[in-house]
Amino acid sequence: MEKCIRFGVALPDKLFERFDRDIEKNGYANRSEAIRDIIRYSLVESE
Repeated sequence: MEKCIRFGVALPDKLFERFDRDIEKNGYANRSEAIRDIIRYSLVESE
């Protein structure tokens, strides 16, 4: 497995709540998994 780097993210309350609801709705195990998918998708889209 690749080495993972931890970092913090600050979000406004409402955006954080919306993100958590979306995570649950889409069946992610945790926020990290969701953020990795979002970043991957963004990188693929930009290529």
